[in-house]
Amino acid sequence: MKLKYINLMAAALFALSACQPDEYSLGAKSLTPDDLAEGIAFDYTIDQKTNAVSFRTLDIIGKDMTVCWDLSDAGFGYKQQRDVTINIPFDGDYTVFFGLITPGGYVRSDTIRFHIDNINGDLLTHEAWTLLTGGSGKSKTWVLDLDKDGVSKYFSGPLYFYGTDDWYGNVSGSYDALGTDSWNWQAGWSDNTWMTGDAWNSAPYDFGTMTFDLKNGAHAIVEDTGNGSSSGTFQIDTDNYTIDFTNAKMLHLPSYDGVVISWSSDLRIYSLTEHTLQIAALRDAALSGEDACRLVFNFISLEAYNDPSLLVSSEAPAESQPVVDIEVSDLETSLFTIVGDDATYLASAVTYLMNEDVPYNWMWWNGGSAAWESNDFSGGYNGTWAPTPGSDVSDFALILEKSSDGKLTFTDENAGITGTFAISGNKLTFSQPITFLKAESSVRTVLMETSEVYVIKADNKNNSFYFAIPDGTDATGAVNQYLYVELVQKSIGGGATGPTNLIVDNSALLYGDIEGKGNLRIELYNAYGSGSKDNPPFTPEKLKFKKQMVITFTVSGIGKLNNPCVATIGTGLDWAFDGSSTYCGNASITGDGTYKVTYNSDGTTKLDLSSFSEVFVIDMLGVGTQLSSDALGDSYVDHSQKDDPGEGKSYLLDPSNAGTAFTITIDSITLE
Repeated sequence: MKLKYINLMAAALFALSACQPDEYSLGAKSLTPDDLAEGIAFDYTIDQKTNAVSFRTLDIIGKDMTVCWDLSDAGFGYKQQRDVTINIPFDGDYTVFFGLITPGGYVRSDTIRFHIDNINGDLLTHEAWTLLTGGSGKSKTWVLDLDKDGVSKYFSGPLYFYGTDDWYGNVSGSYDALGTDSWNWQAGWSDNTWMTGDAWNSAPYDFGTMTFDLKNGAHAIVEDTGNGSSSGTFQIDTDNYTIDFTNAKMLHLPSYDGVVISWSSDLRIYSLTEHTLQIAALRDAALSGEDACRLVFNFISLEAYNDPSLLVSSEAPAESQPVVDIEVSDLETSLFTIVGDDATYLASAVTYLMNEDVPYNWMWWNGGSAAWESNDFSGGYNGTWAPTPGSDVSDFALILEKSSDGKLTFTDENAGITGTFAISGNKLTFSQPITFLKAESSVRTVLMETSEVYVIKADNKNNSFYFAIPDGTDATGAVNQYLYVELVQKSIGGGATGPTNLIVDNSALLYGDIEGKGNLRIELYNAYGSGSKDNPPFTPEKLKFKKQMVITFTVSGIGKLNNPCVATIGTGLDWAFDGSSTYCGNASITGDGTYKVTYNSDGTTKLDLSSFSEVFVIDMLGVGTQLSSDALGDSYVDHSQKDDPGEGKSYLLDPSNAGTAFTITIDSITLE
């Protein structure tokens, strides 16, 4: 279900920033259509026997210039290459343009007009023409595979999702994908009704029809209920299985109209039989706010819509392999098994927390590959079908306990709910419903609130557990899709692991009289200017806790101070760097030694680095005034902000030029 190529013309325009030649063979002046005339910038030839039209860029157009032929009026879209040959099956008058992409934009020639004398039937012998149109002199009408009753007669639904590098060759043939972005989610509509948007939600919906004919030309008539009707011509590239429209747009779901740059060009045919058709359009990342992917619209012939018996078994969908149930053996043992650094043991109680990096996901059965698959949400969620989870995922804590007599109990710590639960196979049944997750956007809510969950993954070694609910079934009633949350263990009994220890790289630690105020500062992170921003001593994303943070650090080489000084944690949360913060437990610095400072949550603020406004330090107030300038060193770190250049220079210890060496190390940062 990963819902991850822009039409060629748009791609050419977008490529402008990366394709700016330093000089032109035509000279440095701004180009005009007169500079791009036939015989000057290009020429072309026509073979009236085969209807092949060959366009050639002349040498005066330097190889460092970006050429883009506009062949859309002839039905062949845009070609960003110097030399192009197109094969036009039908006689008639045609117009095209030669163009260059320049720093000033796309400059194209005056209209190139030419005439094809005869129909070349040899160009129409490929079966794709016949399957799509019914044959020479005939027409065929197609509809999206979703009727007014919400039934898809052949496909799982009207829309599938594929990678940007998928094409006919690897979807319906034996060739490789065009690149590495190859995947698919063959979505079932009944379990994903959001894909049809408000059109279906308001009432049962007739999306319209799309008719192709070969009657003295290749024509397309699209009666599109939601997006507006259009008519024009079309061309098929039978080598690459692409289709381009002129003055017409392919039939599509109205809920996706605004996320595709062109519904007329850069369209790929993924499969085509007598009564089934799949055409893929490119979802644009900028328009959709999601990763680019191929939106594959599934059609059946109007004839098959009225007589589904025409969809014979020889046209069975690719997802024909039956669902294989997910099995988890000895679930009870897995739930209470802790894999530690030194040993593996059974715990009497375990807390399950949410994996905050990817808290929820879907897993579905791909019958074509006979495998269970899931998304890659490492790049984040989105605002439509997969809303971004709220911060409350960090509050989730499910405690499972097993008493000496075998009784199983649970505590939903965040909700304050307790009860019992039972295990049967890979199913857990709780005595009360548990809210595992709620993610909302203006478009959709993803909710997992249930008293029955299926554990579809229990990986103790990698500490990964999927608690799931069924989210779809196939025609036989077998569950073929799950919505799941990913949980991780934290033991609270029978060998508790205790608080999390944040790993610190002391070689990247900055310290000294960093602001020149007479204090000795340990800079753990500062987003302003140079210094720890680009090379922090810990992973900032790991600094998350609910209750308390305890930092232990050691100072060596300053000897004994004349006067004790206060050490305090300073953050951007309240901008209190003087020891007065109500969040902090301070320490008294007397000289060399090991000290602890704490940062306490108030019970409502769930602290993470973003809450600190990206400043996180330990200040030992007044220590700097008791040290010599030789000890402090004379290098600086620039913490100036971009709108205040040159200001904010501050000093820190650089052991390479310090007169008297002293060291500060972070011994531990514990989070709970």
